[in-house]
Amino acid sequence: VNRGEDLTLRCITEGLPTPEVRWKRTSGGSLPAGRAKLEGTSLIIENIVERDAGKYMCTASNSLGKSTNEVTVTVNAAPYWKVAPEGQMLAPGDSATLIC
Repeated sequence: VNRGEDLTLRCITEGLPTPEVRWKRTSGGSLPAGRAKLEGTSLIIENIVERDAGKYMCTASNSLGKSTNEVTVTVNAAPYWKVAPEGQMLAPGDSATLIC
């Protein structure tokens, strides 16, 4: 998925009684606060960023058992400025540092 896009992870399950679905992050911390939401059995992460990369697990369970599935999320990003460069006046031979 590309940086800035929304990511939807679907957990498609079957069972009787109908399974309850839970999502969790298994590497890299917890689910992104304020940007992760559950819709039915899907996990949606809005405005994804590099730190959201990692493994996510879906667990479907009912009174007869449970099943899990894990997916690895990779976030692609074009180069961007962490700190926007400011105008600088330099003399010949001077150096400047750009943080990207």
